[in-house]
Amino acid sequence: AAWLVWSVANGALWLGSRLSAASHYLDDVDDWTDLAERPLVRSAIHDLVSSGALASVTRETLSRVHLTTMGGDGDGDGGNGDRADRFPKVQTLGIDVSHSGEATFLYGRFQKTLAHVKSAKKELGFAPLVVDVGANDGFLSSNSYNLVRWGWSSVLIEPNPEMLKLAEAAQNEFVDPGRDGSQTACYVNAAMAGVKAKETLRLKLGEDVVSMESSLERRSDGKKK
Repeated sequence: AAWLVWSVANGALWLGSRLSAASHYLDDVDDWTDLAERPLVRSAIHDLVSSGALASVTRETLSRVHLTTMGGDGDGDGGNGDRADRFPKVQTLGIDVSHSGEATFLYGRFQKTLAHVKSAKKELGFAPLVVDVGANDGFLSSNSYNLVRWGWSSVLIEPNPEMLKLAEAAQNEFVDPGRDGSQTACYVNAAMAGVKAKETLRLKLGEDVVSMESSLERRSDGKKK
């Protein structure tokens, strides 16, 4: 008990001294500009920028955030009694969960194609479809999750049946919300391998679900390859 009291007392003294030093350091700081001019702060910012960490953090956070719009075309003021005004658009905040922002990249390319088709006054001629080979749990680092939420049909292929069940649970609620048949989803328990003829391979599950490093193994003459 005495040791605990002594530790807490020393911790409080250490924290107090650091807070006092920080307070003294900020005594003549009137705004953020003054703070940025301090040598230690300037050095820290320089190291952060030169290391590329700042750009990486921005790329992996801000560039992944998006707004999804749902609902009518009105502004919601109800001034003229239009249905569109009484049922305005609603925007929801979301995050691109794909591994390296693939979902946002693909959707951006699709939007450019859509804009080109509209400007030419033509029909799109196809419905967007994502085929996710190695879908894992359908959410963690998923390249299909956001696209399905944005209205794309999907084919999810995953050799691990337990993971496939998780993928279906994660994405199925977003499929065809209007129940008009415009969006479909297919979940396939299968794997892809470089073999020339049909044969049975053994699925070796990775220990870390985050790394998604499951693999297929072939047995020949009783030996593992």
